[in-house]
Amino acid sequence: MATDHSRYEPYDDLHKSVGTFDGGACLYPHPPAYYYIQRNSCSYRWQAHHRANGPDKALYGEMSGQFRSFSPTHAANLFEYRALAAPPGPVGPSGLQKVKGLPFRTAFAPWPNNAHHLIPDAQLMNGIFDLAADLPAIQETIVQGLLKSPYNLHHWKNMMILPLDPKQGCALGLPTHPQGDTHPAYNIEVRTGVDEALSPYKAVIKQVADKEKEHEVVDPVDIKEALEALSDALHTSLIALKPEILGACAKDEDISLGAMTQFITTSPGA
Repeated sequence: MATDHSRYEPYDDLHKSVGTFDGGACLYPHPPAYYYIQRNSCSYRWQAHHRANGPDKALYGEMSGQFRSFSPTHAANLFEYRALAAPPGPVGPSGLQKVKGLPFRTAFAPWPNNAHHLIPDAQLMNGIFDLAADLPAIQETIVQGLLKSPYNLHHWKNMMILPLDPKQGCALGLPTHPQGDTHPAYNIEVRTGVDEALSPYKAVIKQVADKEKEHEVVDPVDIKEALEALSDALHTSLIALKPEILGACAKDEDISLGAMTQFITTSPGA
């Protein structure tokens, strides 16, 4: 049992990137995390690429690069982060450059795609801050505990490459990811799972609110494991959508992540 509710450590320095897929600690997206950066555990594009070219490879079939145009600065950044198959070409009359992206190292090759967080960062952080809305010390405790565990929201087990184009989604039997990351129905479903994972802290919050001298101590590793189980359940659920997606494709219906939410479960093993 613990008695001190008033003091907590700063946690900004608990965020850490390591040179391997495992062992990093990060709870929010930050530049340049969205770039493909090798040996950077906070690079969620690198982590998503790992899953798509490893454990999930059978989902995508043969992959090849695809040409797109970018500003010289953007093209140079992609090349710097090893996301291009060749250096950027000459600048055209429009001021753009032709580039050839490597599969899943960018959002445009081998087809338009999104490096999707199975548990979006907003749902995790909102879950934490809503749970302990009037108790910032408890909010800090939860965040610190996850970072010390360590928990990485960008780990490949919380990432999945999803197509943006319905034609590609129908070909793969995968839901499409909406432009702009807008999938409110999916977010609500995920939030249910996040709230369940964080539920051991409810007893602590009640004890603190009741001004009890002692309170339960939650093991943050248990919270980490519950969140990882949620990611696994979501991943399994998205793959299992194939029959519903193919049926919707045959009827020319919406196959976006939001439209498929009714078939998604947050329960491990369901």
